[in-house]
Amino acid sequence: MSDPTASEAEIHETFAAAQHAAAEQDWAALFALVDAADLRAIAANSVKALLSARPEPLRALCDEHGYGGERVDELAAACDRMVASAMKLTKAGAAGDPGAHRQLVKDFEATIKDGLARVADLAAFTAALEREMRTLLGGGSISSRLLDGATLEAVTVEASKARGRASDGRELRFVRRRGRWLLRLR
Repeated sequence: MSDPTASEAEIHETFAAAQHAAAEQDWAALFALVDAADLRAIAANSVKALLSARPEPLRALCDEHGYGGERVDELAAACDRMVASAMKLTKAGAAGDPGAHRQLVKDFEATIKDGLARVADLAAFTAALEREMRTLLGGGSISSRLLDGATLEAVTVEASKARGRASDGRELRFVRRRGRWLLRLR
């Protein structure tokens, strides 16, 4: 059984490192401290945003990180089908198939999920997506002021999960994976 005091100290170290990385906009360092489930959600949202805005830079990032640039073409085609289906559904008097539209959305999401499963270093890929979004779109998937000026208080550890409260009142969650405490953002 792990020492709760040692775990609490490690959690404070994770928080401080994440806070510093966010303040410095060091996305690679920040995302290395975030749980993989959250990384998948952030990366999926970033892929969608870049797909709608600028697919060429997204294709290059996907090739570089093992996601597969060809998936960008698949996603773009799937997105076009979803838009056409949605337009058909919303046209006054048009007979669309809501079930078929839901299936298009599921297929789109499954293609994104499959691509993310191919990425060896999800934190590095998510960081690259974040940098690209900030360059091309003027903003990212998370706030650079995420932990700005906060302190971590009232940490409670229960096995491989922990909760704490930031000094601004937000609840923060942590999870222990492979011997390290990681921040949960969602």
